[in-house]
Parts: sequence; structure tokens; C-alpha cells
Amino acid sequence: MPHDGETTKLLPESPLSLHGGCLCRAVRYTIEVPVLQDRPQAQDAQQGDSDGSDDHQPRMPLVSWCHCTSCRVGSGGLVASWLGTPQAWVTFTTKEANGTTRHHVTRDILLGANALDQKTTIGVYCHTKDNFRTFCRQCGSSLTFAEEGEETFRGMGPLVDIATGTLDNDSLDLVRADRHTCWSDGRGWIKDLFRKGDEGSLKHEKGTMGKVME
Repeated sequence: MPHDGETTKLLPESPLSLHGGCLCRAVRYTIEVPVLQDRPQAQDAQQGDSDGSDDHQPRMPLVSWCHCTSCRVGSGGLVASWLGTPQAWVTFTTKEANGTTRHHVTRDILLGANALDQKTTIGVYCHTKDNFRTFCRQCGSSLTFAEEGEETFRGMGPLVDIATGTLDNDSLDLVRADRHTCWSDGRGWIKDLFRKGDEGSLKHEKGTMGKVME
């Protein structure tokens, strides 16, 4: 398992773009990550060997595993993985029925503006009063988690969690989850997979379960 701070160390210090979207590609997004010194520090996120000083605070974006029940059920995975980033870094596009591409205001997408909800494949589920999850209504891919309100989180502005698994392969290779959230909510055998590994589970090269790989 990677040590704390792995996400920051994997990303280059220069500006970069991360790309992703849903399975059917009707919804696409881009995350514009600025140069290292312009990436805000996540003041409430500690590193395992941190002394609490600013020099040891990880910088956005942060990638984590979440063990809470709502994320597990909502994503359909044993755990969910989220890439937390300022909303200002993210842009969304959707593909229209006629093949044209539309650009959207990010916050309208995340909080389900009624006009957008009727014209795009993006669906929004309000899990609680202020919590919103988005998904593609065409292919079902889970996309984001966001909270309502314009509050500023330690100078970073409103945040959004992007479903890490929706990153394109080349972007996914640049990040890595380096922490677990809602650990106390996790199921015992699932947490044991992270602690101990898969303990010799059978491995098949493809989706069929015939030949076992050596």
C-alpha cells in the first residue's frame, strides 16, 4: 500500500491536465491542475509522518478510498475511490444527440440545475439535503459527489469529489489513493484485503473463470 503523500509525489510539479468521463463518453471532464506551488494545501489532511507543519501538508488533488455505506452502494464497488479537487479546476462537456459538444458551468452540473438536467444525459441524485451525486443516465457511470453552498474550504473554494475510476487510463496512471476515509464504517473482510492483500485469490486473465493464471 502506498505511503501518505503518494498522490502528490506521483504528479509532476508542472501544470497538467487530467481527463476522464463516463463509460459511453456522453459526459467528459477535464481537471486543470496548476503548477505545484499554486496547488492549495489540504490543511485538514495529515500525512503519516507529518509533524503538523505546513511543509508536510499534502496538496490538492487528494485521492482516497471511501468505506462509507452510501459510497459503497452508490458506486457498486466494495469501496469507492474519490479524487478531491477544487471545483474551479474542473470543466464538463456533454455530447448532444446531433453529435455536437456542449460546455457547461461546472456547478450547474454538480448540483443538477433543472435546465441542464432535462437536456443532458447527466442525472443527479440528492442523497441528503445538501449532498449531490451525479451519474450518466445513458450508461450509469457514477461521476461526482458534491455539497451545496458557496462556502470556502480553507481558501480553496467549493470542492468536488470525482470518481477516480472514471479517469482515462493515462490520467489514472498519474494518481494513486494514499488514504482511507470512513475506515470505521468499512466491512471487516474488505479492510483485510487492504491490510493483508488478496491472500491467494484465483486470478483469471479475462472475464471467464476457466484457466487460472500461474
